[in-house]
Amino acid sequence: MRPCGVLDVPPTRLSRLGSAAGRHPWRFVVVWLLLTVTAFGVAVGGVGGQSLFDRLKTGAPSAPGEATRAEDILRELEPQQQSLTLQVEGADLSSASAVTAAGTATRALAATPGVTSVRSPFLAPGGVTSPSAAALLAGGRLAGVVGIRVGS
Repeated sequence: MRPCGVLDVPPTRLSRLGSAAGRHPWRFVVVWLLLTVTAFGVAVGGVGGQSLFDRLKTGAPSAPGEATRAEDILRELEPQQQSLTLQVEGADLSSASAVTAAGTATRALAATPGVTSVRSPFLAPGGVTSPSAAALLAGGRLAGVVGIRVGS
């Protein structure tokens, strides 16, 4: 007679694997370590080509949008020149006096010795509503970006 609750079910692969691991634990630890070291070696050293780290690319998203346009504008800056990016937040861009004050401040930055160029939505022809200023403005928010290039 069989004990209560014991079924006559054939063992599965996983139950056989668990039984083998229980009978020979050190063998499974050694095999696990060998597989881990091998996987790490393949990831770092690669197999007949580039390693994992050589194949990594930048994590920056490539979806088109305001951020991508702003990155393109900043990429136009020459690498041997220093650049500075200012973010203007909380300005009421619908207020003519705020836009005029920001334009005056931006023109003063442009007139500073050593500054070779200034890209600002406040200096765009047609003002902050111009399509050329759209890439430097945060859509729907009261914020903008001013890119400054400093020569040597």
